[in-house]
Amino acid sequence: MFSSQDKGNAIMSMDQLDLGGRFAGRHKIGMLKLFAASLLFYSLGSQAQTIYYFDRTVGPGTVVGSVTIDNNAIPGQIGPEDIISWSFETNDNLSDPPPAHGPIVISSATGGMTGGNAWNYFSATETELLFDFDGAYADEDVDAMGFNGGGVNSEGAAYSVHYNFAGFINGKLEQLIHFFDDNTVGESHYVEAVHTGNVIVATVDDTPPPPPEPAAYDFQLLDHPGTSATQVFGINQSGEVVGIGVADSIYPFVYSLTLGSLTDIAAPAGYSGMSVVGISNSGDMVGSVISLDGSTRDGYIRSKDSTFAFFSHPDATFQTVPRGINSRGMVSGYRDSPDGTTGFIYDPKRKTFTDIVPSAFTIAHGMNAKGEVVGSAIFWGDQDPCDSTRPADRFERYGWLRTIDGAVVFFQVNGQRTQARGINDAGVVVGDFLDPASGKRKGFAVKLARNTSCAPVNVDSGDALEFPGYDRTLPEGISDSGVIVGIAADQFAAHGFVATPQ
Repeated sequence: MFSSQDKGNAIMSMDQLDLGGRFAGRHKIGMLKLFAASLLFYSLGSQAQTIYYFDRTVGPGTVVGSVTIDNNAIPGQIGPEDIISWSFETNDNLSDPPPAHGPIVISSATGGMTGGNAWNYFSATETELLFDFDGAYADEDVDAMGFNGGGVNSEGAAYSVHYNFAGFINGKLEQLIHFFDDNTVGESHYVEAVHTGNVIVATVDDTPPPPPEPAAYDFQLLDHPGTSATQVFGINQSGEVVGIGVADSIYPFVYSLTLGSLTDIAAPAGYSGMSVVGISNSGDMVGSVISLDGSTRDGYIRSKDSTFAFFSHPDATFQTVPRGINSRGMVSGYRDSPDGTTGFIYDPKRKTFTDIVPSAFTIAHGMNAKGEVVGSAIFWGDQDPCDSTRPADRFERYGWLRTIDGAVVFFQVNGQRTQARGINDAGVVVGDFLDPASGKRKGFAVKLARNTSCAPVNVDSGDALEFPGYDRTLPEGISDSGVIVGIAADQFAAHGFVATPQ
């Protein structure tokens, strides 16, 4: 329930790093320092590359994504061998209801392929990708050049998706095609948009997107009754908020902003405790469960009908910690590794893991419907991804965003240690940073440039999120409507909070 401030209680936490960077006190950082010589260095690679962003309307359909090109091929004709990676979210907007025919993400990272023989009509400048539709139409031998992917949708049906620029289909020359084929029911949709000439199909955006307009928020505390501390970690579009209360034990809960009611979530049999950290728009929850002897943490997905599905990363030794789940059922989180921790994306349908952003201490937390993931990472100075001049024995914490094509953008707000935690479908990222002038940790809500590996972010003092009367305002999640949830804490107590834009 919403409550007034209570500063008489002590703080207890399963995820101590979320309370301003403490992880088992200073002991964990001291242990990590021993591994400094062998820390994994996450690199975007030394290959010079340019990222072009697609935002295409194809008849009633849409294609949003990016293609990364080897700079050695720019300017000039582009072929499949010049493409380093690509990823698209496609939607034909013809099916009712989705997601049978969209939105569907296809990418090179998940086995997608390029096809067709019209690549000699595909070219690049330093700022644009172009396709010569006139040339392709005149070539009667052209064969559906584009990007192809597939998988199994939420209904268990196999699908294939083709985002094609031009080609002959069923004996007819289609000019720009978004093709969806549901192999189970045998449906195919052809979406045509007429283009002529040499058309710009993607661009490089060198300008960081404008930040969201500063918003005034109505701050309210959210406390689990009868516990000494509360932490809130996630929110969905229905206004369901998840977190934990802490007293003699851990009390996971879901709170409905619409109904004003709090419901405890019972831990499954065979475990000594559990956390609830993420919730999808359909009400599926994720978190971790603790073994009876307290030695390991495994991940779980709890469906709306209260059914649990447990999983652990095959390379984890002690802990697999889910933190977020998106509307497509994909899960983000982190697991232990020999040199620290490593983020992951888990596909529960295929039961596969994709490791992301290893560091001395990585937390992968929020994930939006596109599959963009945000979190934080700690690097010692000689492994710093953005500043090679830092002393080797000093660590830095970066926020980061992993795009759908696998590129990672590291950032610090105002040059200070930063944690990213939530991201909504509009791409607004929330988290916290240290304000050196006040010594407080404050929240932020920003949009990031996605065409760089290191993005400077500046937040004016008046635009930072600060819960009145508390030293630490730590946003953890944001809904598509802009409601932010998180933790408000000081040396005496920790509370959940809800910040509603006014």
